[in-house]
Amino acid sequence: MRAIVFVMLLGASTAAAGCDSGSSSISAKSYPRNCATAADCFPVFEGVVPCCGGGCPNTAIRQDAAAAFMTVSEAARETSCHGVQPPCPAGPICVSPVTCDKGVCGLASPSADAAGQE
Repeated sequence: MRAIVFVMLLGASTAAAGCDSGSSSISAKSYPRNCATAADCFPVFEGVVPCCGGGCPNTAIRQDAAAAFMTVSEAARETSCHGVQPPCPAGPICVSPVTCDKGVCGLASPSADAAGQE
């Protein structure tokens, strides 16, 4: 089993003016997760989508479904923000080792903090 590490810089969740954090959510359940290798997988955040950032990836879907998932995720963010994008502070660097375990995309050990990892 080969793990691929994706690093994503995401904005931190804040209660900035114009944001209704928690009003929209996204689920990865309706996206394909089957894989042959870890290269087939892409890490995504599933859950309540706040205005600033979407959190560190907590699941994985098939790479070819990532663009569609990101489109829906961005629409959920727009709904949470009511069309206003406030200034967002820099968020955590998320390191998510993607795996293909028994034909299903997943994360080996997601981390919200890349400090100390090489």
